[in-house]
Amino acid sequence: MLWFYLDFPQLQLDSLMASDIAQTASMATPIIIVDGQYNRVVQANKAAIDCGVCLGFGLGRAISLSNQMQVHNYNSKLTQKLLAQITQSAYSVIADIAPMPPQGLLLRLSPMFALYGDLNGTAKQLKHWLNNLQLTYRGACALNPIAAQVIAQSLPINTLRISDDPHVIHDWLSNTSINYLDVADKIIEQLRAIGMHDIGQLVSLPAAQLSTRFDSEFLSYLNKLKGDVPALIDFYLPQTPFHYYCELHYELHTTTRLAPILQKILAELSRYLRSRDKLALSVALTLHLREKANLKEPLLSVTISSAQGEQSASTWLNLISLQLERVELPAPIIAISLDCCDVIANRTISDDILSQASHNASRKRLSKAQLVSLLHAKLGSEHVIAPSYHNSHLPEVINGITAINGLNTSPQAKASVENQLTAPTQDNSQINDKLRAGLRPSYLLEKPQPLTMPVSIFHGPERLSGHWWQKHTITRDYYIARNEQLQWCWVFQIPAGQWFLHGYFG
Repeated sequence: MLWFYLDFPQLQLDSLMASDIAQTASMATPIIIVDGQYNRVVQANKAAIDCGVCLGFGLGRAISLSNQMQVHNYNSKLTQKLLAQITQSAYSVIADIAPMPPQGLLLRLSPMFALYGDLNGTAKQLKHWLNNLQLTYRGACALNPIAAQVIAQSLPINTLRISDDPHVIHDWLSNTSINYLDVADKIIEQLRAIGMHDIGQLVSLPAAQLSTRFDSEFLSYLNKLKGDVPALIDFYLPQTPFHYYCELHYELHTTTRLAPILQKILAELSRYLRSRDKLALSVALTLHLREKANLKEPLLSVTISSAQGEQSASTWLNLISLQLERVELPAPIIAISLDCCDVIANRTISDDILSQASHNASRKRLSKAQLVSLLHAKLGSEHVIAPSYHNSHLPEVINGITAINGLNTSPQAKASVENQLTAPTQDNSQINDKLRAGLRPSYLLEKPQPLTMPVSIFHGPERLSGHWWQKHTITRDYYIARNEQLQWCWVFQIPAGQWFLHGYFG
């Protein structure tokens, strides 16, 4: 069985390069990540290394090398979130994955040869995926997980050792320093005291000689390193909800500068959806704000919906950008997170084959559901309405205005939206069948107005009465008339004798 261990030695530091805004500043400014528990440097960028900083330096020694040194505390929770995001992304390439906190990823390569052909094909896919991550990494192959981890952690950054030759792998492990063993510093000192410098010397010693000097825990670890005892591996199981968290390490005072960061996050969402052949109906964007005294909750959540369901990163970026235009920030943004739980199976939507060709359209036309989604994002769902039709013979009831609510994007709600968008044709035909005997005006007044001008009656009467269950019944005799301006009018008379104007014929 061939294993591959990937080590990401500076995850938190690489997160500073999440956007072009941060990348430009971070390349020129020396930045270090300091572990507060031991007060030593654990990560440093190239500018800091050029100033003379080395990993393991104390904080005082490191900041004395440059007056522009930026210091960040090591954040284990952030590193854990970043590793989870990398694991989720790796699942699109490799099936058997095991996160190795705080900054490692273990991959079982042998089963993937059936998909990619051989080790070279699998390595090609891995390298392509790693290049897209834009992270600092190092990795190595071995015949057991512990050996792969030790070899990988001894390599320079951005170096990969990939081979399935047992002799080559044995040489890699034998030449690795004992400093990279995952054991206590006290054990390393004891090994050096007996003349051990590399792992090849260590594994060549008889087990009986080692058992007299070291405890059973170290001997068990050594057996796993040699492959005599299998290591217990907890493989990753993909989660259905999509979650992505990005800490900015700098403050943003406007939402317009979120576009480069959102583009990267939505690209991950698009890959997540494509690999599962799903469409997202809604996403929840959470803006983490700087805490202020007058701010009760330092979180600002925005839900963006799509009536049709979308998979494209550019489409979601457009919807989110439109909705963020209406958001006012009570405090600067320090982090963002994106969640997507509302997904449906992908399905092909048939379009009119002649619609674009007949109009010489240079870009794809929006469907009705896509147009509704854009209007919701731009104007707000409460401002998007559509004409509605009801099965009634009363003029005030037959026509109406209904809000199209796209925030509830369950499959049942989506079917309801589609029905609202396509309902006029069906309902209108039913109403026309009922009213075929009577003519109806093209322009109906919002409320009937008293008739104050002389008219000539040409057709009528047609009596319309209200429903029997209504509290106030309506009885009207409608006529088609023409006024002195030669306009055709729709007028009616009530039993009390008054006349009213209700509309005009076009």
